[in-house]
Amino acid sequence: MSDDLKLVVQKLDNMDDVLKEHGQTLKDLSRAFTAQAVQNEQIKTIIARVDAMWVQVDQVKSHQAQCPKPQIKQLWCALGIVAAVYATTLTVVISFIAK
Repeated sequence: MSDDLKLVVQKLDNMDDVLKEHGQTLKDLSRAFTAQAVQNEQIKTIIARVDAMWVQVDQVKSHQAQCPKPQIKQLWCALGIVAAVYATTLTVVISFIAK
């Protein structure tokens, strides 16, 4: 083989290696974009759930505005007791699991 032909073959081999590296980079970018798209959908779902939660909070506030004050205090006391029982139960379960 002539020197010119060897040089051309060597440059083509180098270009092939570079193209393979770029191909892998494109695959990595594609995976990253796919992951980002999935995360974006998850974020949209969470935002929609939070918005729905605020609608419910507004409904509760509206309902509370219509209730007599003693009834609201009883409601929050009952919710507080339920939350305390739940927290205690959760703490006990976690302590048993940790052992």
